[in-house]
Amino acid sequence: ETRIPLSITQNTQAPDISAEASITRTLSCFVPSVSLIGSSESLYVSYVWRSQVTIPPTVQNSSITVRTTSAGASVNSATMIDTYTLTVTDNVNTCTSNTVVTIYQNIRPPKALISLSRPALTCAVYSVNLTNSSSTGVLPGSFFSPLGIGAKLWQGPPPQADLANNSSYLAYTPGVYTLTAIDLNNGCTSQTVATVADSRVYPVITGTNLAVLDCGADISGTKLVASVSTNSIDISWTTPPFAKTDLVPGKETLTLTTNSIGFYRLTVTTKSNSCASYINIQVIDGILNADFTADQTSGYAPLTVNFTNNSASSSTTSATSSITSVWSFGNGTTRTTTSNIPTSAIFNQAGTYSVTLFTAKGSCSDTLVKIIKVDMPSKLEVPNVFTPNGDNSNDIFFVKTANLSEISALIYDRWGNKIYELTTDKGNIAWDGKTQTGKEAPDGTYFYIITAKGKDGQDYNKKGTLSLFR
Repeated sequence: ETRIPLSITQNTQAPDISAEASITRTLSCFVPSVSLIGSSESLYVSYVWRSQVTIPPTVQNSSITVRTTSAGASVNSATMIDTYTLTVTDNVNTCTSNTVVTIYQNIRPPKALISLSRPALTCAVYSVNLTNSSSTGVLPGSFFSPLGIGAKLWQGPPPQADLANNSSYLAYTPGVYTLTAIDLNNGCTSQTVATVADSRVYPVITGTNLAVLDCGADISGTKLVASVSTNSIDISWTTPPFAKTDLVPGKETLTLTTNSIGFYRLTVTTKSNSCASYINIQVIDGILNADFTADQTSGYAPLTVNFTNNSASSSTTSATSSITSVWSFGNGTTRTTTSNIPTSAIFNQAGTYSVTLFTAKGSCSDTLVKIIKVDMPSKLEVPNVFTPNGDNSNDIFFVKTANLSEISALIYDRWGNKIYELTTDKGNIAWDGKTQTGKEAPDGTYFYIITAKGKDGQDYNKKGTLSLFR
């Protein structure tokens, strides 16, 4: 027999193992991801992380990053989302060690809610207080204790300024307000909105801004009349000092009668919301405008002109009444009327006439002047004898005319021979007793035909005999 001794050794020592999360084992909106880090004091080892949910399910590394999942937003506020197993293998003896790390998640958003101190702004209520009334999204039965819900940011319509980290917010502007609420436990946020209504409805006042006293002639004064678009109102008038009005304290109305000039203010306040509107009315002295028209402003004597009196004051009710008018026609005649009745004047002589109208009403007066131009009527006179003997007396056969636009003359001797012919628009005919060839016509009787047209429309057609003596 031969015997050989053999030594049998055993190496079944599992590797040392350790695993921990880098920050926390509970993911939240504050901490959306963590790293799981494995370690071992053993040498020559390898690491494998296995997950029950995460894809990929196996990671061959000493660390692995874990992130929040959207599914956790609808479940309990702190819930286990996955279990991660770390396996450390001794690469010498292939022995392994295992450890398990459980990861939780809390990303449930808060329930944002705004409470309003009142629903709307009015003219008596200038602001609405908005309060953060949000609640936690943590479900009953969770082992997690919430720390409260904060107002991260308030936002309102312009010109409202944003406000951060305050439990309340004063709204001065009507519109939509947004609250961003934050769960102080997990950092998750949610938003909600609230509307601040506008009840600042102002009454609409309809009325004139200017009223006129009729030249002080209307002792009944002028009425200041206004109307409004709503009922249940308070009315007040502010009048100038010492103004004469029909205002009775305690019985104020929208209509006020006054005999005094100045500024008046009507204030109307709606009782339901204290909103007030006002209108300023200025009462001024009236004016008088003298005015008239003439049916013709030029013509030929004798010229009859009819005048229409259009004078009026600034009154809206009695503009043409109680006006005294004095006419000066410029031809030496005058006329006085106490109402705007038509009148007329005759202008017998040629010339330029200034027609003046003087008007008066109460404390007002005015004057207006218009020009009437009168021309002489047309005229045509033909002499029957002339003596062209050079003694400078009646040497020219001269036709006396006035205001002719055209004249034509033909002169014949007793045998029918044309001795003279002239057509002109100058209005005058003058024959020196010579023929058209320049010779002196003999003594005798001559025949003439003269036609003309006057500027006043008069037509002339004259025929006759003319005696020439030397």
